[in-house]
Amino acid sequence: MNPATWSSGRRWLILTIAAGATVAFSAAVGIVPTYRLAGSSGAVAMGLAGAVVWLVSAVGAIPVARARAASARQAIAAVQLGMLIRFGLMLVGALTAVFGTSLPQVPLLVWGVVHYLAVLVVVTGTELWLLRNPRREASA
Repeated sequence: MNPATWSSGRRWLILTIAAGATVAFSAAVGIVPTYRLAGSSGAVAMGLAGAVVWLVSAVGAIPVARARAASARQAIAAVQLGMLIRFGLMLVGALTAVFGTSLPQVPLLVWGVVHYLAVLVVVTGTELWLLRNPRREASA
């Protein structure tokens, strides 16, 4: 089955699930140390950072999910547009969370970066897999 032929909704759902699973995994790994170091408010900050990263990733997945890349150049352009959208929205989300809440800023920013970097690696790899076209590779 060629993922490049799947519907936009199916590809968006796969990308969103990949981002959610990555955030959940990194939160599960870090909840105990965060709670011990920053208390319950630090754990809440970690959860808020994860929610922001997941929402940003879901929005950033739209260009890739809608892309019908006829060439490798178009596929890379779609992935780069998604990365740009995620980065811009992450900056806005981080600034809003830091200045708009009374949660501790250090756990909020640290976990925002950790979640974002983990999601960036997993989702970008998933995007490239989804846009890979075996027929295009065979003809090259």
